[in-house]
Amino acid sequence: MEEVTPQAVLAAYQGVRSRTLGLLRPLSDEQALLTVPACPAWTIHDLVCHLYGVIEDILEGRLEGAGSDPWTAAQIARHAPLSLTELCDAWEQSAERFDDVLVHIPSPVNLRIVMDQATHEHDLRHTLGQFGAQDSDAIAMGTTWLLGSVGQDLTEQFTSVDASRFETFRALSGRRSRRQLAALGFPAEAFAERLAGSPISVPEGDLVEPQAN
Repeated sequence: MEEVTPQAVLAAYQGVRSRTLGLLRPLSDEQALLTVPACPAWTIHDLVCHLYGVIEDILEGRLEGAGSDPWTAAQIARHAPLSLTELCDAWEQSAERFDDVLVHIPSPVNLRIVMDQATHEHDLRHTLGQFGAQDSDAIAMGTTWLLGSVGQDLTEQFTSVDASRFETFRALSGRRSRRQLAALGFPAEAFAERLAGSPISVPEGDLVEPQAN
């Protein structure tokens, strides 16, 4: 993927936000407590605490330890008292302010933000069985960032495999097991070793997402 403009990154993020809020708004309080299989320590409510928490932390300048487990745990703890509706409202209300900031965040940091938010859009879709948006610009941008993070040797191995961009994205974001990675032709063991110590890891169990666009 060629280098993208700040406006294109913004449009991709806005698409993720709009689609994710569209999935969340109809959910009941009981559904908000469903476990997210791709993030088994989290419920849907926890996931949204993180999604909104990232945006809030960027706006408030709370970036020390960004991406770490303590950083995300603080987001979940801070927003735990809010209902799902209140979280969605807060996220929407932050939109104009955050969009003005995002266009000034340089690459590749802006792509990392899109990658994280798109990853969790599809974690949510998997939880709800509502698959779609697998060919969005956010997937392309997120894949670009992920490929840039694994090193040239693994990048060449991942890009040489005849797999869809969505499968590549989900594999690189730690949503495919060793068995699935190997079946797709990706370097399962080398990739798992490369992820050691990072926020992303290869799951033990398979995570199956039908191709649906």
